[in-house]
Amino acid sequence: MYRHRRSSPSRSCASIRTFACSELENVTRTSLEAGAFEVKLTLRNVGTATMPVQLCASRGERFPEEKLAAKKQPEAPSDSNVVAAAEQSAKKKDAPEPYRESRTSVTLGAGESKEVVIRCDFEPQLVTVDPDALVLQLRRKFALFKF
Repeated sequence: MYRHRRSSPSRSCASIRTFACSELENVTRTSLEAGAFEVKLTLRNVGTATMPVQLCASRGERFPEEKLAAKKQPEAPSDSNVVAAAEQSAKKKDAPEPYRESRTSVTLGAGESKEVVIRCDFEPQLVTVDPDALVLQLRRKFALFKF
């Protein structure tokens, strides 16, 4: 017979050390000379652990193959050169913007905040905390900032 054991009241979720959630605050993007940009922000660790975490300022679609595969429809064979030329033209228009990123790494203690600067040689569209999803984190969608 299976019996469910309740956890003891002394061990609550608050006692587990986590980087539960990060908060991006005061995010700004400034244009510099020669087409470069600088992203300034404040990152706050709302969790209870000291964690190294990466930040990424990016532009473009990181994994465009996934979106293209979802959009792709079976192609019917065509004998007409005009139709084939139109299909190639449409493919060029649908080509995603190349993905570019600049990263930095920050280590934050429990409840700690730090100002971070990320320099880019492109105009960033998105700032992401832990872009590779290496850290278990609650409310991950709040660890993004779109310009």
